[in-house]
Amino acid sequence: MRLLGRGWHVDAKDGKLPTKGERYAVYGELVDGKGDTVGEFFSQNVGVDSPFHITGEGTGAFEIHTLSLPGGTIVGVGVGGGRERNYAIVGGTGKYTGARGSYLARQDGIKGESQDSKHKDEIEIESFSWGVTQSGTLAFGGGGGAGKAQFQDFHFTNKVSKASPQLFIKCVTGEHIKVGTLSVRKAGEDRAGIDFYKITLSDVLVSSYQSGGGGDIPADQFSLNFAKIEYSFATQKPDGTIGETINAGFDLKQNKKA
Repeated sequence: MRLLGRGWHVDAKDGKLPTKGERYAVYGELVDGKGDTVGEFFSQNVGVDSPFHITGEGTGAFEIHTLSLPGGTIVGVGVGGGRERNYAIVGGTGKYTGARGSYLARQDGIKGESQDSKHKDEIEIESFSWGVTQSGTLAFGGGGGAGKAQFQDFHFTNKVSKASPQLFIKCVTGEHIKVGTLSVRKAGEDRAGIDFYKITLSDVLVSSYQSGGGGDIPADQFSLNFAKIEYSFATQKPDGTIGETINAGFDLKQNKKA
């Protein structure tokens, strides 16, 4: 897919032009060849791969950057000056993965590498899964009875980070974690986005930990067992702000709603 049009927005540091190797916030839209928006991109920690400048008399300084993003690159041109700058996308290649979303997990006492201002030092998650089954049955021709719900452990996949040894030792020792959270974010009214999906786990145990390689960066897989779960989902209004929030929870020890 070729990335065109619309452009991106950058928050530079102290109004200074980003230099090679510097990291900063960048976000914008992806549009196809017809000019239709097909997705969004966002990073609080994007790196400048190869910046250079073209200066013309009376026109100011034009900046051309190649941005390294997951799955590809984006090339853009902008006019320098000021802390906040807008760039027009003039090209780029990569795999479209849909609208922006990010998964961030926080476990008490375990630090990750997230630079997100709202989720500082949390673990950046690649994927997760969890679930519950109900053992109750509906008898033919009669009423049904509710059985006891069977909860699955929470499973996570992430790239190795400084959180990896901490997760490993928590699993080895069986030391409990008081509270753990998972936050899923998407584009909102501003570049910070909104946390629309959130899970809070209480009395948590790292029930399994695995680490392996094969690609450029090794990956972790770990699971969490828990005594209580709280589940929250927030709708989004047309203006991008948070709308109605729906909450549910269950205490496994007491076998009742939380």
